[in-house]
Amino acid sequence: MGKIIGMILGLAVLAFVAFKAMYGHTSVERGTPKQQLDNVKSAAKDIELKQEQAAEEALKKATAE
Repeated sequence: MGKIIGMILGLAVLAFVAFKAMYGHTSVERGTPKQQLDNVKSAAKDIELKQEQAAEEALKKATAE
């Protein structure tokens, strides 16, 4: 009986470690959906800004030559 309980606990720990390794967080660490949405929105704004700057630099290089 003790071996079975030990085996079940070992598998539970292994499953937790595998989940943590694959997804990098647990559902508790993830945060609220609003926080996730805010993070996505700020990341999208950063990407748009970087792309706009890169386009402006490319335009300046093209017109300078």
